[in-house]
Amino acid sequence: MAPEDIANQLHRAETLIAVRRFAEAAAIAYETAAIVPGDPRPCLIAARAELGLGNNKRAEEAAAAAIRYSPDLPVAHRLVAIARINSGFKESVRFARRQWGRSAVDPAKQAVALDPEEAAGYWILAQATDMAGHLKAAKLAADQGARLAPFNAESWRVRAQVARSIGDLKVAESCAREALRLDPQHYAASNELGLVLQRRGKTTKSLGQFANTAALDPTLGPARMNMLRHSKQVTYMIILVLLCPLAILWPLWFAASVGLNRLIWTWAPTRTFLEQRSYARAQRRGQKADSKASGKTSTVPPGAPIKGPYFISTQLIRVILVIIVVFYLLPTTILTFVNPSRFWGPALGAWIVSALLFWPIHHRRHTEGQEFGINQQVAVST
Repeated sequence: MAPEDIANQLHRAETLIAVRRFAEAAAIAYETAAIVPGDPRPCLIAARAELGLGNNKRAEEAAAAAIRYSPDLPVAHRLVAIARINSGFKESVRFARRQWGRSAVDPAKQAVALDPEEAAGYWILAQATDMAGHLKAAKLAADQGARLAPFNAESWRVRAQVARSIGDLKVAESCAREALRLDPQHYAASNELGLVLQRRGKTTKSLGQFANTAALDPTLGPARMNMLRHSKQVTYMIILVLLCPLAILWPLWFAASVGLNRLIWTWAPTRTFLEQRSYARAQRRGQKADSKASGKTSTVPPGAPIKGPYFISTQLIRVILVIIVVFYLLPTTILTFVNPSRFWGPALGAWIVSALLFWPIHHRRHTEGQEFGINQQVAVST
């Protein structure tokens, strides 16, 4: 095949990726790679197409092949990191997600080292270190990405995600709004704003934001998943109330409530009905929030420093709280009924200490949602 024909094939594959016909683009890329072995360009296109299809393992393999042919390509290292981050977002267990984040840190750092003036490398490094739990490094990378590309919506979207992970929700909201000001159709930034509003306790506004996000691209799932997760929590609380006569046998009460909630969200007729209701409710709440909006947003400028990360991690506070509750609060509370004059003071102190520990946990709580980190559009355009 002549070089002109190869260039035309690669250009065609690029065009197919732009219109999100990823399967066709991948087929052309693999066919071209077989014709010209040793050329990293078809491998890079194949990796981007596989990311668009959600095949993270195949995407990493294609990017790794490009690295073997040309180790100094920063985009290839970025694609490896993206594939690992996307794999981490599919994990529901926090430990597994952090392991994927740690595995993505090295290729992200390598991409930054090869091209320190490219903002995309810092975006990916910020998300990898955020997923790995290295919040201080994530903050530095997000800030650098915003400095290099202040007029790119993705810079502020990544900074909003990092600020939300750290717990500085005012800066997170301001950055998410700045991203949407620069690109009103940015799906990930719109979903990020919904997550921030949810963390701030603005349920009506967050559901409306998720509904607006889902309308931007109906083929993408994270915003709808966040709405459904809220609906599942609502139905769970309703079931708890309906089964409150079982509260005297509280283990059975919780087990029955969890089981019944999963059953109605698994059975096709009830699941379809509830999904439709949740989307309609989110739209109504969004309209209600828009009608009551005063036009005022957070007064914190998007470029304000992110406060944090915390000196004491939330996980450590949880461990301390559990130890105090199990080994001190419960025994002293029970013994207060036996000998009130002796144990009421320690019991009261245990309750006060527990409340003081619970407050930062509640303040820093993470939304258990499908956080939209590197979406398909970002991944294939990197």
